[in-house]
Amino acid sequence: MPCTGHLALHLTALLVFPIRVHRQFHPLISNPQSITSSSTDKMADERIVLPSIAEIEASTDILSDPSRSVKVVRVRERFAVKVGTSIAPLEAENMQFVAANSKIPVIKVHDHFVDPETQKRYIIMDHVPGTDLQKLAPSLPENQKKTVSKRIREAPDELRRIPSKGILGT
Repeated sequence: MPCTGHLALHLTALLVFPIRVHRQFHPLISNPQSITSSSTDKMADERIVLPSIAEIEASTDILSDPSRSVKVVRVRERFAVKVGTSIAPLEAENMQFVAANSKIPVIKVHDHFVDPETQKRYIIMDHVPGTDLQKLAPSLPENQKKTVSKRIREAPDELRRIPSKGILGT
């Protein structure tokens, strides 16, 4: 059962603004894998070929701060993949849980897994083009800054409205 308290710590990564946000992972194989999109996806009948570990590791299109231990890379035009050994084990499941149980816009997670040889965790998501909020914020007009701030402040309240399954309380 995903922990909504833990989710609040990652809200700015989960919220989809008209800026860059990423989606997540892929299964434990060295060859690309096909999966079918969900019926709610725009491409419901399309077969999606996820990137292989080799393709992810070979990507030079780094979307995150290169000095961090966890990195996000773009693979092909479609995917953003978060890679690292220090990614929270439930991060991908929490994103899927929030997407399914709230109105908080969350990037679609296609797959997630840990490579048993390297212990790296991979989250394969849709790539959402745009500008990172940290880079964009200084140039935003005051009214847009207020709108973004309001959406961030409202997200924890939305998370609190998700009904508990009894594990974490009432």
